[in-house]
Amino acid sequence: GKSISYSLVSGQDSAFFSISSQGQLSFIETPDYEVPFNEGGSNTYLFTVTASDGVQSASLEISVIVTDALEGRVIDGPLSGAQVFLDLDGDFELDPDEPQTTSDDMGYFVLNDSEVSCADSRQCLSNVVAYGGVDTSTGTQLDRLLLIAQPQRNKDFVITPLSTLLGSAAVPADIINSFGLSVSGEELSILDPWQLAKNSDGSLLAVNQQLGLVLQTLDTLLT
Repeated sequence: GKSISYSLVSGQDSAFFSISSQGQLSFIETPDYEVPFNEGGSNTYLFTVTASDGVQSASLEISVIVTDALEGRVIDGPLSGAQVFLDLDGDFELDPDEPQTTSDDMGYFVLNDSEVSCADSRQCLSNVVAYGGVDTSTGTQLDRLLLIAQPQRNKDFVITPLSTLLGSAAVPADIINSFGLSVSGEELSILDPWQLAKNSDGSLLAVNQQLGLVLQTLDTLLT
C-alpha cells in the first residue's frame, strides 16, 4: 500500500529519457532513425529503471528500439486527413496487409513500414499513395484526389501532383525539363513546395496546384 517512486539509473542511454511519478517513460527529444542520439548510432537504447517504496526496491533493464519509417508531407496545398499507404501490390487500393496512416493538419505523415520485407525488391519500389483529404489552404474537400510518390527511405519526401505525374512517366527527366525545372527527380522528391512558397519562391507550388486542378478536372470528366 505504499506509494512507489521511479527513477532512471544513470548510465549508457538513460540521459535520453525521462520517467514520470507514475512510471511513464518517454524520450526527452523525439528520436530520429536517421540521426540516432546514442553513441555508435545503433538505434537501440539501453538503460535501467528502478522502482522503490522507500524500503525495498526493484530494477528492470529496458531496451528501446527505434525503427525506420517513411516520413513526408502531402501537398496540393497541405492535405490534412489524407489516407496514406504503401501500395505493395500496385493496385492503388488499400489492402489489409499494407501499412497505412493519415496525414495531420499540415499534411505531414509518418508511415511505419518496419514489417515490410525487402526480400521482394518490388515491395521496396512500391509507391506511397495519398487518397483524399482537405486542402488546408482553401478548406476544399478532395475526396477523390489520388496522388503517388516514390518513397525516400532516408529522408522526408513529398507527395504532390507533380510526383504523381513523374511516377507514371516513361522518362521523368523529360517532364521535369518541360516545366523548366533545373533539378533531378531525386532532388525534386524532397523539395517542399509549400515551404518554398512561404520562403518567397512559389514557382514549384504553382506548378503543383495547376497539375492538381488538371487531375481533379479529369476525374470529374471521367465519373
